[in-house]
Amino acid sequence: MNKKKLTKSIIAISLSVGVLGYGLTYLTNHDNALAQVTETKEIKKVHFTSSNTETNKINIQNTMLNAIDYYSTVAGSLEYYSKRGGFNLSVTYQNDLSEKPKSYEKTLYNQDTNVKTQAASNDDYEVKAYDGDTLSIYKSGSKERGIASNTTTEKVPPMPLETRNQFKGTTMKERIGATEGEKLYNYRYEPSLMSGTVKTSLLPEDIALGFLEDTTKWDIKGEEKIAGVNTVAIEGTLNANYTERFNAKNFKINVDPHTGIMLQMEVIDDTATVVEALYTKNIEIDNTLNQKLFSSVK
Repeated sequence: MNKKKLTKSIIAISLSVGVLGYGLTYLTNHDNALAQVTETKEIKKVHFTSSNTETNKINIQNTMLNAIDYYSTVAGSLEYYSKRGGFNLSVTYQNDLSEKPKSYEKTLYNQDTNVKTQAASNDDYEVKAYDGDTLSIYKSGSKERGIASNTTTEKVPPMPLETRNQFKGTTMKERIGATEGEKLYNYRYEPSLMSGTVKTSLLPEDIALGFLEDTTKWDIKGEEKIAGVNTVAIEGTLNANYTERFNAKNFKINVDPHTGIMLQMEVIDDTATVVEALYTKNIEIDNTLNQKLFSSVK
């Protein structure tokens, strides 16, 4: 069963490790997960309005928790900034969540201390391609830092349907358990092997569980268009754990209520400064993808 305590950062900071680690976690843990598969629930699209009601809040939670069930393909680009982590990333991605899921990502890095004012560098990047059978990762290295380029490959067979459907259609209450007085959070197995950064946007269950668990701490403020998508704007207060982690108290996120995809996130400190952020630059949902990208990292 894919359980963990919600005590880590919102995204996997060590992105290159996170990509391979995600595949390895699946390979080592999926047999145990199969022994405890939950009943699969039928996914139904919910009529949504932007009014700040408890029903709409619950619908937003559930759609974010199960976002990968509400679209088949997605392609786009995003930027992620972290003052605490000291980095700025730019990621181009495409994901196919059909019967044989695939993914492609190109991540540009900038680890300068003044990251928010400087674009990610073309000199330091990583390309990940998963064709449904093999996960390949190319790291460009960095001439500036004297790091050589390298390519790694790993056989990762398609995820069994039983594993893929574990916790499908479940609600916030069904995702949260406890052991020895500590909360445990149940997470979906994502079959296309998204990296942590992309998963934060395309399957934002960490955000739903971490920011939106207590519906009294956030409100639906209305609708906003982000990257051409009509989104619901949500503003709220961080819980004590995240307040300490980010040294901030408030957040704002924009979510597509039809797919659960989070297109924008801002964590804001007492001086109204954004200290952690995700910004979608462009996105296309359920359109044709470039199939060649899934099998090449060059």
